[in-house]
Amino acid sequence: ADANARDNSAYFVFGSDSALRATVVSDQPALIRNAQLAALSPATRQPAEVLTPAAFAERTGSDATLLIWHAPLPDAAGEKRLRGFIEEGGAVLFLPPGRPDTGKFLGLGWADAQPAPADKPFKVAKWEQQEGPLAKTDEGLSLPLADLDITRRQPITGEPTALATFADGSPLLTRRALGKGQFFFCATVPHDDWSTLGDGPVLVPMLQRLLQTVITHDGAHDTP
Repeated sequence: ADANARDNSAYFVFGSDSALRATVVSDQPALIRNAQLAALSPATRQPAEVLTPAAFAERTGSDATLLIWHAPLPDAAGEKRLRGFIEEGGAVLFLPPGRPDTGKFLGLGWADAQPAPADKPFKVAKWEQQEGPLAKTDEGLSLPLADLDITRRQPITGEPTALATFADGSPLLTRRALGKGQFFFCATVPHDDWSTLGDGPVLVPMLQRLLQTVITHDGAHDTP
């Protein structure tokens, strides 16, 4: 080291590219088809793998970096497994099961599903646009959450941090950090019986950004 900075040398080491893949865990796979397609792998362009909760519980390993959980919340053993996955840098998106569920995941859960009044769908009023899965595009354009028509929702219970809220203040999407990772609850399902979320302009960037959350953390990533 000396006063002449022009003869200094700098060296950089880059890790290998992360293989970003999603797995959908659902006991009603027909309702989750749009999410499966929207969460395709950026590298292989393959849709997300779909497993039943029983098949997921029997699997000893996975290469997923994002889990989309569309089933009743897991039992104690399942919660421990998902918690370890998140702590190591993974992301989990919980979608409502559409029926009563008394389970909890780290204090968060589901109330009873609610239909919207006839001809008056639930509307999104506010959302986080500066960072996260609902942020503006690189061109500065907002995602069209205000255009969503949500005819059915399942309110999120607990004390979540809301990334998007309905006009009545109930959260649509919540986020909580855990270790190196994050988990999210969304109060509706991307299917015509629930909402227009499955149309794509919001769902695709949201899920692709959730896939990317794993590469924003340092260190190794262990999968469940």
